[in-house]
Amino acid sequence: MSFIGGAATIAMAGIGYANGWIGLVDPVAVVLGGFGVILLITLFPIPSVAQGTSAFLAGGNAIRTFVYASCSFFVYILLASAQVVALQKIFIPFVGEQIAFLVAVSLFAFIVGYIYLGGIGAVTRTDIVQFVVVVLLFVLPAAYGLITLTADAPSTESTLRSALDMRTILLLSLSFVFVPLSQDVWIRVRSANDLYTAKKGVFSGVLIYGCIVTLAVALGYYSSQYGIKVADSESILPFFFTSQLGLAGSVTAIVILAAVMSTLDSFSFNLISTVSEDLGSKVSPKTSLKKRRLIAGMAVFASCVFIAVFADSVLSLVLTALMIYVAVIGPGFLLKKYVKNEITLWLPALVTLVTILAMGIMGSNIPGEPYTYIFAHMALIGLLKAMEK
Repeated sequence: MSFIGGAATIAMAGIGYANGWIGLVDPVAVVLGGFGVILLITLFPIPSVAQGTSAFLAGGNAIRTFVYASCSFFVYILLASAQVVALQKIFIPFVGEQIAFLVAVSLFAFIVGYIYLGGIGAVTRTDIVQFVVVVLLFVLPAAYGLITLTADAPSTESTLRSALDMRTILLLSLSFVFVPLSQDVWIRVRSANDLYTAKKGVFSGVLIYGCIVTLAVALGYYSSQYGIKVADSESILPFFFTSQLGLAGSVTAIVILAAVMSTLDSFSFNLISTVSEDLGSKVSPKTSLKKRRLIAGMAVFASCVFIAVFADSVLSLVLTALMIYVAVIGPGFLLKKYVKNEITLWLPALVTLVTILAMGIMGSNIPGEPYTYIFAHMALIGLLKAMEK
């Protein structure tokens, strides 16, 4: 459930409305990624609770762990910040922009606090609450709304407006690589009681995600097919519920709030664990884990709030984060068995990370990204390996 954020649900319904069934690229990629996780945990031992996820993916090498942990930090800062922005947008129609920002920051502070006190148990409990809320207040009303829409309203000329650009399609497809490498997934895998429980959890999780997001895409698509018109495609989800269910449709705000809160606590926990375990253990090894987690929580809170002040696009933050994570960690993790010299692995990862961040700051895109970065990273590893000889 940690992947099913309110921002993602809104975005995918918007893609379904504006671009049709091409939005199914995302849930299909996530399901395939889930099977990739099951394959990985079958072939590789589950890391111990004491070991940071970046350290596991880095094969224990200190420098590469630091590079991967830095990558995870930037990625989950963007993902968490995206949820803070989404949280703010929930309240803007009701209380205005400034108060909505204060409400979002206050809720985020509450989340960081109970993560520090409750750990992974607190995160899991909110996932369970989110699942119940989403099923009762999104899945069932959405299914009912779609039935009444297609049964009562005549089909009209489609309001589909444009084809989805190739870059966005490629970024949406990244989930099949991101999910097997995700810090969030590995934290849950290593907290499972045994291998069977871990596999069962991953399998059921990606199927639930696939069903809910497919429903969101269908909601957007059929809204366009049956003449529901909105100026902003990402507003179709709340507009659909209001038009089909009347006043009862206002419960959509509760669903989105529950989804955002649950996803935000997952991403925040990933950040805190990265900073305290992977980075903190190297920078300040003598500091207790509890104190490192407290410092990490404060740093995470300040960083996300800073980004949220300036960011206005939720989807761009999320897609950029996926691109960074996969392009930096994926090639090194894939090729580490074939490379003996560690500098041949961590140096390309560092170059790739710095390049992506620099291009992002400049607001520039390169043709074929994100896969251009992945193949360039692998090519650099191959070049350095050849030079070793």
